[in-house]
Amino acid sequence: MAQAATSMTPEQVKKIKANCEDIVKRVQADDIMDYFVDEDYFSIEDVAENIMSGKTPQHQTERLVMLLQQKRSKAGIFDFFLNQLARHGNKDLAKKIRETEEALRKEKKDKALNAKRFRFITEEEAGAEVTQDEVRNATAGLQKPSPHRLENLKSLKHAFSQGIVYIDAFFSIDNSLN
Repeated sequence: MAQAATSMTPEQVKKIKANCEDIVKRVQADDIMDYFVDEDYFSIEDVAENIMSGKTPQHQTERLVMLLQQKRSKAGIFDFFLNQLARHGNKDLAKKIRETEEALRKEKKDKALNAKRFRFITEEEAGAEVTQDEVRNATAGLQKPSPHRLENLKSLKHAFSQGIVYIDAFFSIDNSLN
């Protein structure tokens, strides 16, 4: 396997940690650890000293997960791990881990947007809440020349300061950025 991929990101480490309980319950370290040795992600010593020293299969899997996190700087190890899960009867677990990553990304994006959104409005503008329909109408109104262009922009500015739901409503309109 060519290791052209990047090392494990902090988000991927969080994803593994978030799903550790399921991994330990459903994965047998014996089934996949040899493949990690074959691809030079783990050494034979890693397997003997770290994984096989676990007294139960669950403890061995816990140790495999810890070793994965220790070896996270090795390029492609995360994707290789998910591929091994899928190859050994845990496609649904691999998919769940990938979806956890998407949820973490969305959570990170939401946190960043929410942290900055109040900087863009004044106290006077923070009045009544705007509806998603109003956002869609204002967005559609921007797509054609109109004397209400400035009002639409102010309405969108106000809506964006109220939450991500309104930003998503903006992007739901075709050609919203044009």
